[in-house]
Amino acid sequence: MENNGRLRETDTCDLDLFGAGGQLTLICPALYIVGEMSDSWGDLTTVAAEKGLTVATLRRWCAGPDGAAFARKRGRNWEVERAQLQAFLHARRRAGSSRIRFQGFNFLGQQPNPRLKDATGWRFAIGNGSDSAVIFSIWLGSELVKRLEYDGLAPLDLLLRGGEKLAEDKMLKPDDLWRTDKTIELFPRDRLHLLAAAGRAPDFFLPSEAPDEPGVPILYELSASGFSSWVGDYLQDKQSNAMFGDVVVDWSYSNGRREVSTIRLPMPIRGTKAEVVVAALGTYRDWCRRNNRLPGGWVKTVEARL
Repeated sequence: MENNGRLRETDTCDLDLFGAGGQLTLICPALYIVGEMSDSWGDLTTVAAEKGLTVATLRRWCAGPDGAAFARKRGRNWEVERAQLQAFLHARRRAGSSRIRFQGFNFLGQQPNPRLKDATGWRFAIGNGSDSAVIFSIWLGSELVKRLEYDGLAPLDLLLRGGEKLAEDKMLKPDDLWRTDKTIELFPRDRLHLLAAAGRAPDFFLPSEAPDEPGVPILYELSASGFSSWVGDYLQDKQSNAMFGDVVVDWSYSNGRREVSTIRLPMPIRGTKAEVVVAALGTYRDWCRRNNRLPGGWVKTVEARL
């Protein structure tokens, strides 16, 4: 089978594509060169993101029988050679998707958008090594994508981390869209649900998401002309929520808008501005303890200004 480390065009090789079961026998036209060095090595997490793979899947491939062709261990971490991995992925595509038995959670690429939805979609599969894999798509509305990117979050990375949990939730409580098309659609109102599935709790809630609880951190986005409050003041919508006020603890200016960081306190709110901010930070820490969260790093910045 080997010829100076190369696979000949007539060689047959068994590929365990997902680390357990699902082996395929292919005629491989010089798929990759075993042991050759290249300048295109990268760490496992980086290469997985570049290739649209989950870290868990790529790690499983690295540790599997074919991993020696494109991966090496440096200490406790894996390094992956991009060109050799690409050849491995090419072999997988040549095999034909109808013969692949999916194992675990797999990313299949971006979903075509022939109907020109105001959204971006990606395809995934969940399988147990049998032929009964669930292939589904997740669509993120354009407004949600913009919101995530504005917060410095990569939408696809969140789906790679949380897509399996989102699908499991739909399997437990399917709606009509899941039953008919195996599709999940997420919009701005679903931001917290997506972040929770991906294990990324937000530092701040948006006003429309925030629960009515003391200590909740809330981020307002206001026009420059619509902002007249300062640190220690509070914002309140008396019609919809007269029981709480949102104390301003910090604000910044960007792109003609002000981002105002607040902490929710029960009314009435009394004291000097400095005393109100101190009380708000203490209430926020209590809220973090109740919800098993670490306080955000921004707290030290606010305290340093008092």
